[in-house]
Amino acid sequence: LDLAEAVRKDDPAREELQRFVQYLLDTTSDNNAQPTTLAAMSDLLQVLNDETNLTPLYRMASSALSGANVADDGRVVDRGLADATVSVLSRFFARAYDETGSEICGKEIDPNRLIGIILKQLVTPIEKAPASIAGESPLEVILGVVADVNRADPSSNAKLTGADYGNISNEVSAFCLDKASGLTQVYEVIREATKAP
Repeated sequence: LDLAEAVRKDDPAREELQRFVQYLLDTTSDNNAQPTTLAAMSDLLQVLNDETNLTPLYRMASSALSGANVADDGRVVDRGLADATVSVLSRFFARAYDETGSEICGKEIDPNRLIGIILKQLVTPIEKAPASIAGESPLEVILGVVADVNRADPSSNAKLTGADYGNISNEVSAFCLDKASGLTQVYEVIREATKAP
């Protein structure tokens, strides 16, 4: 909603978005934009009708998109993935200002906006990459390694199967949620290492 309101208030952005939608629905476009758009929408509606395969996806999306669960004392007990991601990113990119409007870099997590540079590089294809990963971005390489290592049979080079995706999901979930040896433990180690004396 905030994004929609920001676009509504930004005349150039709103006009460009209107031109884009008009282009997609234009019957006279020189590259069949309207038939392609309508075909894609029709395909999407047919896919959404596949209850057998999409019900598990809907359940996962419901969990990932759920809001924060707040205790009576105001403490956040847990969050959905989307809510947690927005919260983390807003903290990373937040700017701090004093009463005169001057930026206070010492109170910002990323005053030099390094995270944005890293994220951009993460999805930019690797220059001078070996032939095995030519044209791939670092993110694709990382996801490929995670998939290869955590598939049902890590020695297999065959196309990923449902069993492989299931095992990858279980392993990644365990890493994210295991308080003894997973990501939570990494956070705890970092918190202890950076705690003020």
